[in-house]
Amino acid sequence: MLIFDLMRSLTLFIASLVMWTSGLAQELVTFEEISFSSDVEKNAFEKHFIERNTDYFRLFMASGSLTESAIARARADFYNQLASLNTDKFKSRKNEKKARAIHDAFSTAYLKKFDPNARFEDLFTSGAFSSLSAAMLFGLALHELQIPYAVREQPENVYVMAYPASEKVVMENPAISLGAFTVSHEMKVHFVKSLKDQKVISAQEYASSGVETLFDKYYFANHRDLTFLEMAGLQYTYEGFARSAEDKPKEALFEFEKAHMLYPSERTVYLLMSAGLSAFTAHEKRDQVHATLLAKVARYKTSGITDEMIVGEFYKVIQHLLFDSGQKDKLEAYYQVLDSLMVNESLKSELAFLYNYENGRYLYNQARYKEAQSFFERALARKPADQNSIGAFINILIQTKSTSDNFSRMSALEGHAKSYPTLLHNNIFNALLSHTYLMEMQLSFEAGKANEGEKYRSKFENFFAAHPDLQVGEYEMGQAYSSAAVYYFRKGQSSKARSVVESGLRIAPENRALKMSKRMLD
Repeated sequence: MLIFDLMRSLTLFIASLVMWTSGLAQELVTFEEISFSSDVEKNAFEKHFIERNTDYFRLFMASGSLTESAIARARADFYNQLASLNTDKFKSRKNEKKARAIHDAFSTAYLKKFDPNARFEDLFTSGAFSSLSAAMLFGLALHELQIPYAVREQPENVYVMAYPASEKVVMENPAISLGAFTVSHEMKVHFVKSLKDQKVISAQEYASSGVETLFDKYYFANHRDLTFLEMAGLQYTYEGFARSAEDKPKEALFEFEKAHMLYPSERTVYLLMSAGLSAFTAHEKRDQVHATLLAKVARYKTSGITDEMIVGEFYKVIQHLLFDSGQKDKLEAYYQVLDSLMVNESLKSELAFLYNYENGRYLYNQARYKEAQSFFERALARKPADQNSIGAFINILIQTKSTSDNFSRMSALEGHAKSYPTLLHNNIFNALLSHTYLMEMQLSFEAGKANEGEKYRSKFENFFAAHPDLQVGEYEMGQAYSSAAVYYFRKGQSSKARSVVESGLRIAPENRALKMSKRMLD
């Protein structure tokens, strides 16, 4: 069963997650993979993640479309507003009146029109505001004025509370809510069902409470005050919801990735996985974007995605690009992207094997044996015991048998045996190697090089002793040992000649050439 059959398995993951930290965030999303919408946004992220010099005002602005100069003007306006408020008279007021003064001043200056889709930047351009952007504004103001505050999130609202330990002054407009940024009903159903499947929600509670009630209870569970960084992440979460509503899953994924980088949590993991799977299934073209999405989906193991599913999807890509279309270069480009983004080393190795094996098979079918051999060698490096790879590799060795001299062929076979010892479990390979020893033995004695001949006879006999079920070619055996016997006989060493023949007969007692040589020497 492949990914396209497993969208429903997404619902099985959420309750199995434990607390997510920024370190865990890096396992699903890396800075290098972020798709930035502008240089301003990239700069804001670089300052936080690379330079470790966080500018929250810039981070709040990052998702918008303002230029650097426009952001600078907005920043100056904000701090001028603070300066005009932060007078001696203000400082002498009681806590509750301070909080009210801040609320009234910033509401008058910036909160002109409620728009649930408004970004933080809209406060300074059109006066449009959302629950979240208003909370960002009040939070920054209280922070700069060194007034204690807490940012709270509710199912339909984000608000700031000044002096949370004492006066608890809530700074919000009661008419505002998240509006368009609420989670879709389908996503809520999946979320709640996943908790039921994992027995976080009991069958009784599931039956007695509605989806909306259960979603609000568990999605906003473990509530705590939001940090500025998490508020920035929340803004990207809402951007992702907006793209999802527009049926743009890939763009939604990009926003959720930024949200997860800034605010890693169970919910952003869920949103990442949901958008990632949707983006992958929606992207039909087998190109580098598809490879990127597949690599990201491979990270979603907690949602029920298995290595076998990823391998199955890549196999389909290979079939489409290579065997159906002959687009070898496009497959190579696809694989390079997939391999570079793969974080699971065991899966990375499995995909490397599949890529090399299928490329080898494709080239073998075209009788392009030399090219195929290099791919099968890389496949064997990943899976030395794979019998299909071994069989194909040996067939290539047989097909290319006449393309090199015997010594070079023997050296190559010995090198292969050293690199891939499992080849020595295959008697076809062993027969090929033993044949080269016999051939070198024959050639050496025929050239009058007895020492060399004895060296290769020793190699052959030791090799046979290690592989007693080896099937030795009768002709090669007869030629090699007879050439040695002839050499010694001509040198007047009849007993040595007889000894060599008897040694050969112990290995191949029915060899006709050796039996004839023995009769002639007796």
